[in-house]
Amino acid sequence: MDVHSRKDYIMFIILFHVSIIFGSSLALKPKTCHPTDEEALLHLKSRITDDPLGLLKTWTPHKDCCTQWDGVSCSSNRVVKVSRPGLYSTDVPVDTSMSGTLSPFLGNLTFLQLLDLSHLKYLEGPIPTEFGKLSRLNHLFLGYNNLMGSIPVTFKNLHLFKTLNLRNNRLSGSIHSDIFLNMTSLEQLDLSENHLSGPIPYSIGHMESLYNLDLHQNNLSEKSLNLLDDCVIPKSICNLSKLEDLSVPSCIDKLIALKYIELADNNLTGSIPPSIGKLSGLVKLQCDRNRLSGELPESLGNLTNLREIYLSSNQLTGRIPPSLGNLQYNLLFLDLSRNQLSGPIPSELIKIQHLQLLDLSFNPLGLGKFPDWFQKFSVLFQLFLSGTGLKGSLPTWLAASSL
Repeated sequence: MDVHSRKDYIMFIILFHVSIIFGSSLALKPKTCHPTDEEALLHLKSRITDDPLGLLKTWTPHKDCCTQWDGVSCSSNRVVKVSRPGLYSTDVPVDTSMSGTLSPFLGNLTFLQLLDLSHLKYLEGPIPTEFGKLSRLNHLFLGYNNLMGSIPVTFKNLHLFKTLNLRNNRLSGSIHSDIFLNMTSLEQLDLSENHLSGPIPYSIGHMESLYNLDLHQNNLSEKSLNLLDDCVIPKSICNLSKLEDLSVPSCIDKLIALKYIELADNNLTGSIPPSIGKLSGLVKLQCDRNRLSGELPESLGNLTNLREIYLSSNQLTGRIPPSLGNLQYNLLFLDLSRNQLSGPIPSELIKIQHLQLLDLSFNPLGLGKFPDWFQKFSVLFQLFLSGTGLKGSLPTWLAASSL
């Protein structure tokens, strides 16, 4: 063997051994995922009975959950984020589902900051009380599933919550009185479209960072909404000065940032307080399909930023306030149908320049005939007056209108 050949052979042997040593070190490299976290997530997977699009297909024991599992993120070898929602988008939106139940072992993910298992449709069973051990949790999304049972009282231990979304499930029972006591960082709370009942807890007033609150379509009260009464809605909610979106009644004149009131589809009773007229920034008032009674306050005419008013399917009485004509620049939709309102219809409504929908149907207005001033509406596209006492033929001007 000549000198050059010997050198080449020696170099080959060196590189061969280096590659073996390096390859072996890679093969023996330990997983970065903490075994407690891996166990918790694998237990969740074991509770899933159907995963049609394979959201959890990469969750296998021979892979590292921190680096190779879809939807899992880690920091310093501990799982901090689990996100496997059923609705997601790349170029084309994908809508999938999973069947099964939540694992109590998820409560062992003590470094978890975000958990998103929303929009999976068929996740059922209770929310495990062990979730109360997730002391670092900031965001919990479990909406649009089929979860049942009550909201765990152990949630009161989750002091770092910023978002709690349990929307559109089958949760029932009352909300524990102390559950919100320590949630001073909570910014968004959505418990809507469930079967929750009983009073809204006084501790809701402790959520001083809250700006979005949605409790609509539950069965939270059959008591009075009169803000001067000792009613089911706690006056402590008046402490929430950052609130922009409200779905429960309250001492509303103190909620200076309020833009949206959404009360639809509850079992709420009582009257709309005159103090509502102090909410100068209000854009939407939606209280339809409740059991509200009494007269519409004249102070509604002070809310010149209102674009939408939905008060249908209540038990409101009295006349339609002429002050609604003050909403002349922004109001687009006015629905007062299916109440007990009496006539006449105030002609001041003609001042509302951009009104597109006016629904006064099924009120005992005693109209008799179309008011002639209706022909002055310039952009009105939808007008509903069934069940208001109209008689005779339609006016000739109606054929040439925008209706």
